[in-house]
Amino acid sequence: MKPARVVIIEDEPEIRESLAELLEYEGYPTLAFENGLVGLRYFEESTEDPCVILLDLMMPVMNGWEFLTRFRALGRAAPVVVVSAVSETPEVGDIEAQAFLRKPIDFDVLLATVQSFCA
Repeated sequence: MKPARVVIIEDEPEIRESLAELLEYEGYPTLAFENGLVGLRYFEESTEDPCVILLDLMMPVMNGWEFLTRFRALGRAAPVVVVSAVSETPEVGDIEAQAFLRKPIDFDVLLATVQSFCA
């Protein structure tokens, strides 16, 4: 059985690449996109849901809030973990996400969170 895929939507190249490398090293195939619009276009074309989406909120072109609204409008139900440096932690229910992780990212917490959705 192939492991479930993790989708990363993050505008900072260093963070996006670090997350992908860490997760790939731990055995999770990843797809990474540089903003919400590119990620949304992928989901408009693909029928495969990932086990989890790691989503930044503050991005150019299409931010995480708009991505989430449009992603849910597609009828997609993949769990979303917001990974952001916003100064105030949003209520998870307010952003239609299953979890929130603050940057800088604690990789042990990140791996435990991903494992909880992708086990």
